[in-house]
Amino acid sequence: MKRILLLFVICLFVQSVSVAQEGVDFRNISLEEALEQAKAEDKLVFVDCYTPWCGPCHRMLTEVFPRKEAGDYFNSRFVCVKYDMTKDENVELNKKFRVAAYPTFIIIRPDGTVLHKQTGAGDLNYFIPCVEAGLNDSTNLWGLEQEYARGGMSNVRLMAYQAVLADAFDCDKATGIYRELWGRLSDKERLQKEFWRLYTDNYCTFDSPMCEFMLAHLDEIRANAGQEEVDRFLLTRYGGMLEKWIKGLEIRDSISFEDLCSQVERLNLPRLDEMRVLAGWVVNQEVQALTDWIAKKMPEGNSQAVRFYADAFQGISWGHDFNVPENYSSCGSRLAELTVNKMEEQGTNLSSSDLSEYFGALSCFQREMPIELCRRLVVLGDNVLPVLPDDERLPGMKRMFDDMRRVIEQGNK
Repeated sequence: MKRILLLFVICLFVQSVSVAQEGVDFRNISLEEALEQAKAEDKLVFVDCYTPWCGPCHRMLTEVFPRKEAGDYFNSRFVCVKYDMTKDENVELNKKFRVAAYPTFIIIRPDGTVLHKQTGAGDLNYFIPCVEAGLNDSTNLWGLEQEYARGGMSNVRLMAYQAVLADAFDCDKATGIYRELWGRLSDKERLQKEFWRLYTDNYCTFDSPMCEFMLAHLDEIRANAGQEEVDRFLLTRYGGMLEKWIKGLEIRDSISFEDLCSQVERLNLPRLDEMRVLAGWVVNQEVQALTDWIAKKMPEGNSQAVRFYADAFQGISWGHDFNVPENYSSCGSRLAELTVNKMEEQGTNLSSSDLSEYFGALSCFQREMPIELCRRLVVLGDNVLPVLPDDERLPGMKRMFDDMRRVIEQGNK
């Protein structure tokens, strides 16, 4: 029996080792040893610079690199190593490669020449093409640096060089090349599809000449680069900034709210115009106008939309150190009741996700829930909880309804 058990354990161990080796084989060796082994095996070195606190680093190490497809690609081409850059023994390595963001991936020749640097995480469909670009001297960092040093680089190639520098998080060089390229381009070239990326780059800030040029020539840029692509970017960029104002969050960008609104008006995008008006009510603490608008929108909105409205309502207080209008509380009571009405209408069609969003909204509308609303929520919970799936979210849903019961019990004492 002991022999059978031992054999079973050995089989399990062998099986686990086999599974582990399906992914990327990161060797526990120094960089110098990795370079030597790469030379002997006629491979390149692939270095993963990570930190324990970096979420994207963790996803790469636990979700992407263990996949068989990753192992098939990397193990045949590279000697792979990974280094925790928070450890003292890797301080010099950090300085040598000027790692400023995590994760950073570096491709190195056996002679120590750095071919490419890439920051950021992604799935294999995104990541492997990035590595492929790092293997090609016409697209990798080393090749583009050589081409730039020789002089005579075309504007299109200069933009490619700037993009690679930005991906490597070499911010100083990327900024310099960006400015050089912008200065070289004629106004006509700045309108072309080939250079649309200049406006999506982080260096094109809201208060920059590049942004002003884009706004002044938006119709031509839309026609050349594609209106759908341009508008998708504008919705993301300006919508993200407006959302911060709507939620009363800290704004670190240099543009003022007034200037932001002025730019949004020039975009002719209805969704952003609506957000601009909404943000204006929050900034100016026009709680009645905001409440009336939310009450009108509530019937047609889903749980995520209601939570967004609630964040805006709460933004009136968060953005002003809780110095709020006198009617703030009464308006919140009105919206809380409308939210409970909406929950009751959905009834047993409510999902755990819906409940989480609605409870989050209620906490924004009213800091202390009235007993009457608690009673209605408990009745709702008695109907909804039995039909919810028994998954990891169910205990949290039960706790929320239990909290309502405790509020009722305390109120009855």
